[in-house]
Amino acid sequence: MIIKWIHINDVGGDPWVLPILSALEEAIKKGKVQERPEEMRDLPLYIKTRLTMLPRIFHRINIEARELYSLVKLHESEHVCTHVKTGYALNINEDLIYKLLIDIDAFLFEINSCTELITKFFSIVCRHVGKEIPEGKVGKIIKKLLASKRQDMNWFKLLDEHRNFFMHEGTPYIAIDVSNETWDLIIMKESLTRFDDATKFIMFSDLREIVRGFQSGNSAIQNYLIELYRE
Repeated sequence: MIIKWIHINDVGGDPWVLPILSALEEAIKKGKVQERPEEMRDLPLYIKTRLTMLPRIFHRINIEARELYSLVKLHESEHVCTHVKTGYALNINEDLIYKLLIDIDAFLFEINSCTELITKFFSIVCRHVGKEIPEGKVGKIIKKLLASKRQDMNWFKLLDEHRNFFMHEGTPYIAIDVSNETWDLIIMKESLTRFDDATKFIMFSDLREIVRGFQSGNSAIQNYLIELYRE
C-alpha cells in the first residue's frame, strides 16, 4: 500500500494550450462563458505533455538516422539492391536499429494520440462557447478550418494512411534509399523488393512533412480557439 510518495515537478513544456486557457479565463471574467468544464481540467496537461514529448522523440530519430547513414557509407556494391539484383543485407549495430525502430513507432503513436487529444479539446471549447459540433463531425470541421487557412493537408493524409498499421497491425522494417546523393530512410510495412506501391512504406522525409504540417495546423487551431473566447 502506498502511504508515502514524492511528486516530480513538471516545469515548462510546450505552451500551446496556455494562450487558449488565458482567453478562456478572460471570457469567464467578462461573463461570456461559464466556468471551465470539468472535462477540461486535466486535458490541457495531457496535451502539453505529448506536445513536449514529440520533438524529443523526433530529435532522437534524426540523430539515429544520421548515425545509421554514417555506418551505411561503409557498404560495398554487393549490398546494393535494384529491381534486377538482390543485394546482401548489411549488418548494422543491433542496438542502434532497435532504438530507431522504437522511436519511429513511438513518434507515430504519440503524434496520433496528440492529434486525437487536440481534436477532443477543440470539441470541448466549441461546446463551451455554445457552438457544439455533432458527434463524429469534429475531424471534418477541423479539416475544413485548416483548408480555409490554406494549410497543406497532405501531412494528415500521410499520418492517416500509416498510423493504424504501425499502431495495431504490424511493426516497421527499415531500409535506406541510396538512389541519389541525398539518402532517405524507408520505413516499410513488410520486407519489400519493389517500391511502386506507396501504401506499403513511408519515408523519413514524409515524417518531416507530418511534423511541419502538425505544427502549422496546431498554430491555426490555437488562433481559432482563442478567437472563439474573444468573440
